[in-house]
Amino acid sequence: MKKISLFAAVTILFLCSGCLYIPYRVHIHRAPDERTLASIKEGASSKEDILLKLGEPDKVLDNERIFLYWWQEEYGYFAWYGSGGGPVRSTHWLYIQFEENNIITKYEIRKKDVSSWSQTLPDEFYEKSD
Repeated sequence: MKKISLFAAVTILFLCSGCLYIPYRVHIHRAPDERTLASIKEGASSKEDILLKLGEPDKVLDNERIFLYWWQEEYGYFAWYGSGGGPVRSTHWLYIQFEENNIITKYEIRKKDVSSWSQTLPDEFYEKSD
């Protein structure tokens, strides 16, 4: 009974304040697991290793020198009274650069939250890699 009363009180508080957040977590697209990401090693992992672990990249740049993978996570849904709402998301990019003998020289994971749309895009990673 106390749990129901507490839930009702919190719900009323959110409804009166004009906003509501419903938390949940789901991956969109193909998110690699932490163990797979931890197995990627600069100077040791090859292009073949990456293709076997992650599959075909979402984007290939510079004659297969750079692979780009992406995935999204939704953390919940935010609604604002009177003006709609939407999912709370973050987008992740995995950039992998290979040298001539197909060994990783550089890799990086970048995360862009819904509120930070001005973060680096794939072409800027390529410019920095030279």
